[in-house]
Amino acid sequence: MLFNSYIFLFAFLPAVLILSRWAILAPWRIELLVVASLVFYGYSGSLHAAMLIGEVLLVWLLLRDPDAPLPRTRIALAIVVPLLTLAFFKYRAFIADNIPNGRDWVDQNFSIWGSLILPAGISFFTFEIICLVLDLKSGRIRRMPRLQDFFFYVSFFPHLVAGPILRWSDVEKPIAALPGFRAGPADIKAAVIYVGWGLVMKVLIADPLHREIQPIIAQIGALGWSATAYVVGAYSFQIYFDFYGYSLIAIGLGRLFGFRFPDNFARPYESLNPKEFWRRWHITLGSWLRDYLYFRLGGNRAYVRNILIVFAVCGLWHGAGWNFIAWGLYHAFLIIGYAALRPVWDPLPTLAQKLLTFALVSLGWTLFLFDFDRAWAFFTTAKFGGADGVSETALALLALAAGVCFVIRVERMAETEATGSWLQRIHTVSLAIAAALAVMFVGVSYDFIYFRF
Repeated sequence: MLFNSYIFLFAFLPAVLILSRWAILAPWRIELLVVASLVFYGYSGSLHAAMLIGEVLLVWLLLRDPDAPLPRTRIALAIVVPLLTLAFFKYRAFIADNIPNGRDWVDQNFSIWGSLILPAGISFFTFEIICLVLDLKSGRIRRMPRLQDFFFYVSFFPHLVAGPILRWSDVEKPIAALPGFRAGPADIKAAVIYVGWGLVMKVLIADPLHREIQPIIAQIGALGWSATAYVVGAYSFQIYFDFYGYSLIAIGLGRLFGFRFPDNFARPYESLNPKEFWRRWHITLGSWLRDYLYFRLGGNRAYVRNILIVFAVCGLWHGAGWNFIAWGLYHAFLIIGYAALRPVWDPLPTLAQKLLTFALVSLGWTLFLFDFDRAWAFFTTAKFGGADGVSETALALLALAAGVCFVIRVERMAETEATGSWLQRIHTVSLAIAAALAVMFVGVSYDFIYFRF
């Protein structure tokens, strides 16, 4: 089920809100939301819901023993099983393709191979499970949560399929308080702003950018430099608004149930350098990789090696392909290069640093849009005088995306307590009109890009 769908907005979400606010069901609100989340996830396929249930049950059974310390074999299994499940569903074809005759052998012996669909968000909830296991092992968590609480932590529908990547410490207290929680005016206001702007960014900006890009990239081999530059910039904003839109909706939905999810974005396209970009972009993934991989590899003691490993994993986490690994390594080299060139980079004017960072990051996104062959053709065949294919509408949409990206501050508007000012009234009217337009076009909206991860 998608946030940007009529069945979610006008059937699933209202039903869940009504049932969760029903006083007689309050003592079972956690269980109710677990069931609702499994319905949400299972809407796209019962196999995916069964896989999620089985994985959560197995990990909980392995780690529920209150005796300390837990046996290492159980901890290892609680990490290995989710990783193997992730590898099977997401990386099986990639692995087979990189073994001599591997794909031919698999196709001949396993007819079900090609019919399995990647479960949405499997990378996200796999990292959440591993996070909890490692925190349990290190003592940050004293004992395994109750089964229903663990199910809730992994499956709660606002963050299930595209984050943010939560830690148990983010949800432990709100889960305990959930049976008695009632959303107040501030929560409802914040939720409306987050969800409204999230839909606007997805449906009215990211999706139209996608529609403008597709006919242009269909002409690879005959594109001019202006069209090539447009695709680089437009796709950079498309992926930003697509993922940022989802994250805003997730934060808003969480507020309706008493959860303050961590922000996943902090105006990343205003970063002064590649290192700062990764402190602002997909913050929960970056902090996960830092705390559970980079530091465990030795951190700064082997800086270059560890940065290369972490970002190679980051790339592979995003997708099963060499282009994703190359994208991760590209960012690793940007960060290593910045560290080496810092005496030259930092004295540059602020605007120059921001533009340079944005340009380098945007070039890297082409490895999400194309495989190696098409990426190579995209850049090497572009020429002066080639096909332009960029309409005035497309340019206006790009300008709108840039304006919203660098001007609109959703979090500030959602969290401020000030009301009644002329600026607040303008914002309220603008959001109401834009959100109404977004709802009108939900029927032709696309899946969120990060669902594939």
